Amino acid sequence: MSIPAIVALAIAAIIGLVLFGIIFSLVGAWVKAIFNGAPVGIGKLIALKFASIPYNLIVDARITAVRAGIALTADQIASHFQAGGNVVPTVQALIAAQKAGIEPTEAVAFARRCRDVHGLAIEGLMCIPPADENPGPHFALLEKLAREAGVEKLSMGMSGDYETAVAFGATSVRVGSAIFGSR
Repeated sequence: MSIPAIVALAIAAIIGLVLFGIIFSLVGAWVKAIFNGAPVGIGKLIALKFASIPYNLIVDARITAVRAGIALTADQIASHFQAGGNVVPTVQALIAAQKAGIEPTEAVAFARRCRDVHGLAIEGLMCIPPADENPGPHFALLEKLAREAGVEKLSMGMSGDYETAVAFGATSVRVGSAIFGSR
């Protein structure tokens, strides 16, 4: 066997090992999500990998949320990450809010308590309106609550209603399905 053939074979082996490692790590995250009742499609994991989004963070956050009864999609979590949001504390706050039964009328007091009692940096508020309702009133309420709570960031709106969200002051929107297509 000639030297160029050996070099080509070595390069092919290295590339094969790298691809195997990437696929193996994706399959591990995919299996973990499935076995924990929070499936994330392998295509979604590949898209996260290519977008340089830490897919294990997204999978772990989704598992945590789903176990707590919060139906967050991988797209929603990834969009929050891409907008500069801190995923783990956000999921934990959502869980705490759900467990505590936080109603919109209690959101301002909850944010203040998180800040004053627990020393948490509350950066903003987030909402996902019901899919079968006009999102405008929900966005308007969130904007009002953010002003009262003294926070600047508003995460609201998705691919289908982001223009309405921006009109109500959204500082970040989730447009995963506009980029990656529907699930």
